Amino acid sequence: MNSYLFSEFGSRSAVESLVSGSQLVMREAVEEVCVDMWGGFPKVIREIFPNAKIVIDRFHVQKLVNKDLNKI
Repeated sequence: MNSYLFSEFGSRSAVESLVSGSQLVMREAVEEVCVDMWGGFPKVIREIFPNAKIVIDRFHVQKLVNKDLNKI
């Protein structure tokens, strides 16, 4: 199993340029992608990596939880 880490892709075009030339069979083999909570990322990931499980990174989840807890 191969693992790769790509960080800080701020746009759809950046992700597409990363995988341009990658065959669909290779993109279908991607099992998991961790993304920011920004609404556009999961949509892009589902289109480019159709079989990947999408995981929201824990930093942003914890940040959101802490923000709400501080309101109490």
